[in-house]
Amino acid sequence: MTTNSRTFFEGTYEGRRFAAILSVDGPYILDIDRSEGVAIGPSEITCCARGVGFRHMQEGWCVAKYGTEPRINLVGMSQIAREELARDFGLPICDMENINNGFGELFNGSAAFEGLCRWVMAHPRLYKKTEVCT
Repeated sequence: MTTNSRTFFEGTYEGRRFAAILSVDGPYILDIDRSEGVAIGPSEITCCARGVGFRHMQEGWCVAKYGTEPRINLVGMSQIAREELARDFGLPICDMENINNGFGELFNGSAAFEGLCRWVMAHPRLYKKTEVCT
């Protein structure tokens, strides 16, 4: 795992390393090598066309906040790798035929969620410091 004490899950997909980190906003997915990241809750894997909000990224697959704000470029990643990334981090994959079915159910069944549960048990004081106020 990375040296960040708030990292609770890591995975490698076709050579690209991703981490799940606990931030003050909740679980966060980070592309370690490219320093691109976004909160997991409002995000999904989607195919983005060049246009509003696309910024510096190439047209193609990405992790997008709210489905419209590309944050992590997945261009060049195979469908199998995208599906594995989605499953491990609890992200829905959305396209014209597949509507986003919500964060909670997918994340709660993911490897990242299992890692978060283990991390909270191992770091209860650090977790208390980062609890999100509701």
